[in-house]
Amino acid sequence: MQTTEANVTRLTTTILERSQFAHHPLDSELAGRFLDGYLDALDGRRSLFLQSDVEEFAAYRPTLAQVTREGNTNAAHAIWRRYLQRLAERTAYLNQQLQTSSFDFTGQDSYSFDREHAQRPRDGAAAKVVWRQELRAEYLDEKLRDVPKKQIVSTLTRRYEQQQRTVQALG
Repeated sequence: MQTTEANVTRLTTTILERSQFAHHPLDSELAGRFLDGYLDALDGRRSLFLQSDVEEFAAYRPTLAQVTREGNTNAAHAIWRRYLQRLAERTAYLNQQLQTSSFDFTGQDSYSFDREHAQRPRDGAAAKVVWRQELRAEYLDEKLRDVPKKQIVSTLTRRYEQQQRTVQALG
C-alpha cells in the first residue's frame, strides 16, 4: 500500500508541475498553500485543530515540496491522525454535554456559524468553548422547531456519532 501511495503521490506531483493548474513547479510556496488548503478542507470551521496543532504542522512547510515529490505522505497522515483525534475529542465532549448539561436560552448570546476566518482555538479549553457554542446553536435550532428535549439529545448524539463513524471509515 505505501509503495502504491508513494507512486501515486510522485505521479500526481509530476502532473501538477507540468499542468496549467499551478503555473509553476511545486515549491515551498505552493506546497504551503496546499498544506493550508488541506487544513481548511478538514477543518473549515476552524474549531477542531488547535493553534498549537497548526504551529506543529508548520514544521512540514520547509521540506513539504521535496518530500512530496519523493512520494512521502507522512505529513498528510500525521495531520489526518490529529484530525481524527480532535474529532473524537469533540464527539466525546459534545455527547457528555448532551447527557449532563441543560441549556438556557434566556440571555443575549450570539454565535457566528461562519468561522472560516476565525482564530483557531489556542488550546483544548478554548476548543471546548467553541464546541459548546456550536452545540448550543444546534440545540436551539432543534428547540425552535418544537422538538422535545429527549429527541433533541438523541438526534444530536446520533449526528455526532455518525459523523465520527463516517470520517473514521474514510481513514
